[in-house]
Amino acid sequence: MIEMKKIHQFRYVGIVFYLVSALMGWQCSSNSSKAKIQKKGPGFLAAIKNDSILDISLTFNLAELHTHLEDEAKIDATMEIQGLRHPVRLASRGVTRKKICSFPPLHLHLPDSIDNPHAWGPYKKYKLVTHCQDEYHTDEFVLKEFLTYRLYRKLTPFGLEAQLCRVHYQTEEGQTTRFGFIIEDDEEMASRANGRLIKGGKATIPQVHKEQYQQLVLFQYMVGNTDWNLSRRHNIKFIQLSNSSSPVPVPYDFDYSGLVDAPYAVPHPSLPINKVSDRLWQYRGKPTDDLSAAVTHFLTHKDELLQLIHDFSWISSDGKTRISEYLLSFYDQIEEPDGIRTLLTSRVKSD
Repeated sequence: MIEMKKIHQFRYVGIVFYLVSALMGWQCSSNSSKAKIQKKGPGFLAAIKNDSILDISLTFNLAELHTHLEDEAKIDATMEIQGLRHPVRLASRGVTRKKICSFPPLHLHLPDSIDNPHAWGPYKKYKLVTHCQDEYHTDEFVLKEFLTYRLYRKLTPFGLEAQLCRVHYQTEEGQTTRFGFIIEDDEEMASRANGRLIKGGKATIPQVHKEQYQQLVLFQYMVGNTDWNLSRRHNIKFIQLSNSSSPVPVPYDFDYSGLVDAPYAVPHPSLPINKVSDRLWQYRGKPTDDLSAAVTHFLTHKDELLQLIHDFSWISSDGKTRISEYLLSFYDQIEEPDGIRTLLTSRVKSD
């Protein structure tokens, strides 16, 4: 009788243990599912976006920021925007530019809750592209990279928005004002395009969206950018559209492009070019692929792209002339009867 009682006790303990384990597993699964839920709707960039320039002020300790260049720890700061002041946090970001620039690119971390008249949305971390060297008396390299984002958005809705800013930095070293721009959050961009961001480090990406990939390659060739890699997700994001099984690649970071031609930008040693303004065809496909639709798309938007450059008043006339001539040399090439076929047979990426 006693033995039977012990058996029932063990069974009771086992059932309780099973139920607790199952409950914990369900909670973990639930939490995991919640973690995978992507944010949706417009955010901070949509709230502040305008077609001109936005003035913002950032007050912070520059020495403290430099102390955390490598670990990218957040530091306290104050942001004044559209007449209101908000507590924010800043952190350095990037790899190469942190090593070569006296002023690093920044991550702008918004507070979780904020008392302001704008619906800033669920996205809390934004890239702020800054000037590189204090000794450069012009911010033309920053302005040209911003313009590159604008050019890509003129060609496709599947690109990152950017807002040009006049940034007033107030630090212990004094006040300085430079051009910069804020880049749209990745998930904000995906939501705007009625898709979702594909996350997961360097996980294998299936066959990408053919039309958008061909447009991306043509664009990178047009602006002379070789600082990207599809399979390694280097300077490439992927979004999944609801009406397509093929992910759309979205490029970012154009400061190493020939169009920007920054003084610190050099080609990767493995590439057969001497300077970043030398174009290199980097197409992952077959020499027999048909790119006629992509080429037609670029030809159709030629005048719009040139007009966009002409109307961009923040760059000097000489600078706009150089950019226009650089783009026209691309168009001269693809307007030739066998122009695109020559590119396809000259170099095809195998990785």
